[in-house]
Formats: sequence, structure tokens, C-alpha cells
Amino acid sequence: MKKFLLMMCCLLVGITLVSRAQSGQKLSSDDKIKQLQKQLNLSDKQTAKIYAIYKVARVKLDSIITSSNGNKEATMNAMHPLAEATDKKIMAILTAKQAVGFEKLRKEALAKTGNGWSAS
Repeated sequence: MKKFLLMMCCLLVGITLVSRAQSGQKLSSDDKIKQLQKQLNLSDKQTAKIYAIYKVARVKLDSIITSSNGNKEATMNAMHPLAEATDKKIMAILTAKQAVGFEKLRKEALAKTGNGWSAS
């Protein structure tokens, strides 16, 4: 009975992982910031500032999405200046070494998603 329950749990975990991978589930802002903190070795102060920047950007992005009424082209056109401004604010917080790492991560995201940025 124990083996059966263990096997069912493993199967359930496997199905969950596969479905998340296939659905392309995105990370939350908190998860993205935690990743940045780890990847760029951010201080707590830097992390808090970046969190605040992303929070403001998320509100602005939501407003852009709402005002574009489902027009993807309008959304993308309005999103680019927001993304550039957000990245610029983040770069101002980072050390030179961290800025290089951030730019590398941004380029990887650009190659992966086509837009290189997301405030979600």
C-alpha cells in the first residue's frame, strides 16, 4: 500500500511538472526578483528598490493593456518605452559587474521571448 501511494505521489508530481513546462507558465514578479537577487548577488537594499520599480512598472503595464483594448500592436508599442525606462532605473541601482550580468540576462530573455522584458 505504501509503495502504491508513493508511486501515485511521484506520478502526480511528474504530471504537474510536465503540464507547467508545456503551458509556459510565467514567473511572478516576486519570483523574478528572487532570481535576479540570486543571479546578480543583489543586496537587500537593491532588491527592495528593484521590487518597487517592478511594482510601479506592473501598474503602468496593466494600464497600457487596459487602454489598448486588446490591440497587441498598440500594447507592444506602448510597452517598449516603459521597458526601457524600467531597465534604465534598474541599471542605475546596480554595480558595474551586476549591470553586465543584468544586460546578459536581458539579452537571453530577448532571444527567448522576443521582447526581452516583462513586469508581470
